[in-house]
Amino acid sequence: MKKIKVFLFTIILSLSGCGSNNSETPSSHVHTFSNEWTTNNLQHWHESTCGHDVISELGDHVFSNWIIDKEPTATETGVKHRNCTICQYYEGEVIPASGEEHAHTFSTEWSYDENMHWHDSTCGHNVKSNEEYHTFSNWIIDKEASKTEDGLKHRQCSVCSYIEEEIIPKTEDEKENSIQDMTILHAWNWKLNDIKTRLKQIKKAGYGAIQTSPMQPHVDGANGAKYDTQNNWWKLYQPLGFKVATENENILGTKSDLSSLCEEAEKEGLKIIVDIVSNHLAGDGNGYNSQVYKRYPLHTYGKTNDNSIQAVVQGHIDLPDLDTSNSELQTDVLSMMKEYIDCGVSGFRFDAAKHIETPDDGEWASNYWPFILDGTTTYAISKGKEKPYYYGEILTTCGEGRSFSSYTKMMSVVDSKQGENVADAVMNNDISLISKRYNTGQSPDKLVLWSESHDTYANIGGHTREASIDKINKGYVIQASRKDAAVLYYARPNNMGVSMCTIDDLGGYRSNIIKAANSFHNKYLGKDETVYSYSGAFVNERGDDSHAGATFVAVNDGLSSLEFTVKNLPDGKYIDLISKNEFIISNKKVNVSFTDGACILIPKDDYNEDVDDDYISSLVILNAPTTYTYIAWVWGVNNPNWRMFQNDKDGIGISLNNGESYTIVEFPLGTTIETANWNIKERQTVDASFSGVQLIINYSSLNWKTS
Repeated sequence: MKKIKVFLFTIILSLSGCGSNNSETPSSHVHTFSNEWTTNNLQHWHESTCGHDVISELGDHVFSNWIIDKEPTATETGVKHRNCTICQYYEGEVIPASGEEHAHTFSTEWSYDENMHWHDSTCGHNVKSNEEYHTFSNWIIDKEASKTEDGLKHRQCSVCSYIEEEIIPKTEDEKENSIQDMTILHAWNWKLNDIKTRLKQIKKAGYGAIQTSPMQPHVDGANGAKYDTQNNWWKLYQPLGFKVATENENILGTKSDLSSLCEEAEKEGLKIIVDIVSNHLAGDGNGYNSQVYKRYPLHTYGKTNDNSIQAVVQGHIDLPDLDTSNSELQTDVLSMMKEYIDCGVSGFRFDAAKHIETPDDGEWASNYWPFILDGTTTYAISKGKEKPYYYGEILTTCGEGRSFSSYTKMMSVVDSKQGENVADAVMNNDISLISKRYNTGQSPDKLVLWSESHDTYANIGGHTREASIDKINKGYVIQASRKDAAVLYYARPNNMGVSMCTIDDLGGYRSNIIKAANSFHNKYLGKDETVYSYSGAFVNERGDDSHAGATFVAVNDGLSSLEFTVKNLPDGKYIDLISKNEFIISNKKVNVSFTDGACILIPKDDYNEDVDDDYISSLVILNAPTTYTYIAWVWGVNNPNWRMFQNDKDGIGISLNNGESYTIVEFPLGTTIETANWNIKERQTVDASFSGVQLIINYSSLNWKTS
């Protein structure tokens, strides 16, 4: 009865106000209450201690989750309880026996921890339903890591929506995609399938990456060309849009050819770099202007110059200059970049990067580079691929009011002026032009070096066009010896007319001196360098005290040998990677003789002879159709005999000795030496005599005659 009375008084007091009809209670009276809770099965409150029939802090119980005190069994009941989280009121309940007739019930909401998810029971039993490990989506990059800040990524369970986050460590000590450590073969204007047939040769020559020409649809493509595309290489740099070329849109190949090349290159441990043209499209004097530029706005500044930021980034280079701040253009370029990633491309060279604004360019700035590079990187990582490698073409300077550092915080760049100085040094016999410092003022781990580029050779009046390949190769040896910089070898076409799609298979890119330079570069990655000149020669010593090597280059042509006093190389026996001759350093002195203008020494103990297993003393045919069997009739040194060509390495080949003559015969597919019959030959070449270590011919150059 007391509790009923309390509630009645509470109601009365709430209507009348405390003491309003009680003469014994002064209006100034302050009620006091117990610190202990009074409870019933529904509520809790504090009783008064001042003698008045009032209460304080009346409220409903706030219960915790049920706690199992005793689990039920099939035949015995269990016990559970819960407490009010405010007054600790205890409520107990019997749990029915869990006999076969009992069916557990479960919450429709998921419970989870960092590993699993499940449904909790709602019937009071300590059981779970649908307990499974999380099924995660691919990682999503929320913030890309930089050299100074960690990044952040997350992934989500597709069942219970649990989100897992992970920090992406700073990239400060990383070599992005490792291409920065590599030598790069610039397979300039080679058809993609021609590159593919030479992958083993390229790998054997010591290259780590191959750079192709642009693979966008271009002016006067292979189908219905208005002009002679074959003899106008620059048309590849006048694209018709932002996509990867498909059938008959690019003379070098198609998107499927590129995917196939990347797949085969990966098997050889080689990476593919593609040239990107996004500063401009085709010119306005050839009938293409209306169709390719109507989609994007143009800059109207005029011709570019280096006198102001605006002139550099909004001026044209004799082609209409695209407004690269335009969001539609940026979206289309990024879409193309994603196509390349899907093909398997690992790196990108950006043509005319100097003329595309950075976020540091004040009122002429834009987010082009962050949008394209971050977007491409995020997409690549989401596909489980490496972070792509990026480098930009910036010739000579960045222009007034601009800095190379605005680019190198995002990508590597070419140091073209330094390359020009090296080329001038070897062309003019002037060692003073070579400096161990770099023109850009940037760290070498953000630089790409060369001694010749397609611009300096292919352009009429180009800087190195009249230089001999021997001179250029000496310049490359100098560049390949340098620490931390990537180095690019431009594979000259086999004619001064610089026609597209022409390859000199016996050219400089895989000559002994270039193989040796690449080997030295790869052997001493990350090792300190000591660069100096000595009596008209360039010297770069690399490595530590016990395993140091050195590159010597006779910049002055008159040098055939020279005695050097070395700085860091320990005394001992050394092998020249070019000539394979042995040299001895004694009391820090060595008498160096130059082969092709250079000598590259490594400790003899570190030298492993490179055995060329690609048909030693052999004839190799490239690009031969697989619809025939190829057999040669060979005579001269040994008794005349049939020899079967083998499908291996970079083409098909047979072993020959110097002085032997041969006739190549095409037989029906499946013919063997045992079944071959001269009288049923389908076609044969004219007779020829073999001379040399290895002769490589292209199928298309064979002069076939019918039987």
